[in-house]
Amino acid sequence: MKNDVISPEFDENGRPLRRIRSFVRRQGRLTKGQQHALDNIWPVMGVEFNDAPLDFAALFGRDAPVTLEIGFGMGASLVAMAKAKPEQNFLGIEVHSPGVGACLASAEEEGVQNPARNVSRCGGSAAIP
Repeated sequence: MKNDVISPEFDENGRPLRRIRSFVRRQGRLTKGQQHALDNIWPVMGVEFNDAPLDFAALFGRDAPVTLEIGFGMGASLVAMAKAKPEQNFLGIEVHSPGVGACLASAEEEGVQNPARNVSRCGGSAAIP
């Protein structure tokens, strides 16, 4: 079978087509609340990126199903899911620092920060082998 699909680099008017961009760590302005959350809640709920696979039972302090949300934005859906399903573990990955801070602040405000750490998040990029 012959593949005749050719992806043009320019549209019909000669303008260059935009390439897909990878999501990378972005920095934005942090509110005082977001900065407070990063300074004070991150040490309890945060997960620093490293190349080693995560041991979820060790990370959360219990063996429970894990839901992974990649690109959680400001964290509203991640926190809502964690609040609704306290028997599960939730891990969110986000590259935008203000979103991470907002998510942490919201988790604390909603009371989902608990000894089982059912909401954790990782500042970095996701790769699924």
